[in-house]
Amino acid sequence: MSEPHTRSVTTPLDDITADAARAASLDPATATVVDAAVTDAGELALTLAGGAAVSEQSDGGVDHLKKFEAPERSHVATFETDELTALCPFDFGGPDQYELTLKYEPDAHAVESKSLKEYLEAFRSREITAESLATEIADAVEQTIAPTRIYVRLEQARRGGIEETVEVGDLGL
Repeated sequence: MSEPHTRSVTTPLDDITADAARAASLDPATATVVDAAVTDAGELALTLAGGAAVSEQSDGGVDHLKKFEAPERSHVATFETDELTALCPFDFGGPDQYELTLKYEPDAHAVESKSLKEYLEAFRSREITAESLATEIADAVEQTIAPTRIYVRLEQARRGGIEETVEVGDLGL
């Protein structure tokens, strides 16, 4: 019976600490590792200290969206913008321009509009397809406010004579 192959990989601790600090909304420049353990799932768990809390993340994570208590009266909130851009993940490599319509019927919470704008701006440097982008936006809003209903429509600017529209969620909203 042959022995399993093993490999040793070295990663600078500073890189791991910085990634973990950003995931925990801490300043990577001041965070330090105080404990490390391997979980049952084989993942590295770090306990960080000394990192100053940061209010924003630059990676467009769900933490970017803020919420507030929604009015009790039933309503539908609609956000529209033509300033959404993301990088094409295929050969084109340039930015894709989108018109976004986001509609939702809030339950207990609503999305704060400035945080939505900042969340959307974070996609400018990401390579992502229109289908994945629409789904990711809908998922982020659902995770943040758990609306009763949600609808996302992305219209990609015409390129090469083709327009693409992606709709996710409750199409009747």
